[in-house]
Amino acid sequence: MTATRLATLDLPEGNAMRAPGEASGMMALEIAMDEMAEKLGTDPIEFRILNDTQVDPEKPERPFSQRQLVECFRIGAERFCWSKRNAQPGRVREGRWLVGIGTAAAFRNNQLTKSAARVRLDRNGVVTVETDMTDIGTGSYTIIAQTAAEMIGVPLDKVVVRSGDSSFPVSAGSGGQWGGNNSTAGVYAACVKLREEIAQKLGFDPAEVEFADSEVRGGNRRVPLAQAAGEGSLSAEDGIEYGDLAKKRQQSTFGAHFVEAGVDAATAEIRVRRMLAVCAAGRILNPKTARSQVIGAMTMGVGAALMEELVVDKRAGFFVNHDLASYEVPVHADIPRQEMIFLDETDPMSSPMKAKGVAELGICGVARRSPTRPTTPRESVCAIIRSRSTSCSTGCRTWVELLILCAIAGIWLRCVASCRMTACTGDKEQRPTKAGAAPGKARKFWAGKLPARSAYSGGWRQLCNAIAAPSTDAPK
Repeated sequence: MTATRLATLDLPEGNAMRAPGEASGMMALEIAMDEMAEKLGTDPIEFRILNDTQVDPEKPERPFSQRQLVECFRIGAERFCWSKRNAQPGRVREGRWLVGIGTAAAFRNNQLTKSAARVRLDRNGVVTVETDMTDIGTGSYTIIAQTAAEMIGVPLDKVVVRSGDSSFPVSAGSGGQWGGNNSTAGVYAACVKLREEIAQKLGFDPAEVEFADSEVRGGNRRVPLAQAAGEGSLSAEDGIEYGDLAKKRQQSTFGAHFVEAGVDAATAEIRVRRMLAVCAAGRILNPKTARSQVIGAMTMGVGAALMEELVVDKRAGFFVNHDLASYEVPVHADIPRQEMIFLDETDPMSSPMKAKGVAELGICGVARRSPTRPTTPRESVCAIIRSRSTSCSTGCRTWVELLILCAIAGIWLRCVASCRMTACTGDKEQRPTKAGAAPGKARKFWAGKLPARSAYSGGWRQLCNAIAAPSTDAPK
């Protein structure tokens, strides 16, 4: 069983970002699963398979409508060559890069939300769908048009989708990966009602009629679809509601993520090399738009794990990186080859569409951060400096060495642009000094004149303080 505990802090609350709940919660859960598997000497995938269930752990009397998590792991392991992995960390090396692979489960509930639509047929045989559903780049227009075209038997170019207007029937809306399945189910219901009206008007039996190639067929008769509209139009409005279905069956989507990453042995820089996601999400209404959502979510997971960090100056309570200039997100160069596999499945209990959502499933389980390893560039640089400082008897860094470290970490240019760094004297340790400098004095890197409200002042001031006064506890 799992539980959530909240703590009172003088900070904004940890809240939904991208995938509400599961994305951040699964990070901790999947790390714990790996740690337990390591302690037991068990393969991480086999450990997850041994602990799989086909019923809701909190309500054992409620089975899952469909759960193919094990199949996702097995297919992914074969495609990713999991059997060839070295289970001992740090044993696979390519030059200065330490290479490893990892996996995690993906999970997101399938939310059932009522949704409605209006469908109209005009005298030209054009089908118009009206619903207040939104399309935020996720492909709602496409899958709604596909649903109407398939149900009424017309080409896709004969369907017009009108959405985003509050005067239209209320839909499920976009968000939480519930939009696709529910909104198309509402369109499906409206199309069923329109089909009945068309069949009755043309004298067909609604139970035996066929809609195909812009015609209505039944028995030995076939009539052009447009004829049903006459000189005007024919419309129908309906929606989908699920009753107590959610109480009888637990509906969820599942997946398995696989990632290969390289870690620079000298700088601790992390580079993702390849990624694979295997998802079980019911009928995939449009493979192209669904794939785009999943690989986009995988990219967000890379950002959450390796780049994105909200830095707080604890002395002043100031958010250091409060703009998109200093809040790092992945770019094309950061993202490797991404593979995406959808299981060929349908879930007849999810809706008339037999589909589920896929969006958040792509990020849940991707963002995995080690509790003891540095991951962001700032953490890596501080860790390197602290580590090398403790191995040095003097604990003192020279200007040239610091420049090299920052350049390797890839952040020196930003550091120079945002911080006004000066040099001062005062180190007790004697080192070779620049010609003309006082003997017994070494140049010391100091950030004593940073702008008071610079976007970088808090975070980089902490970094420079770590350099000037190295810690005694090196990273593990």
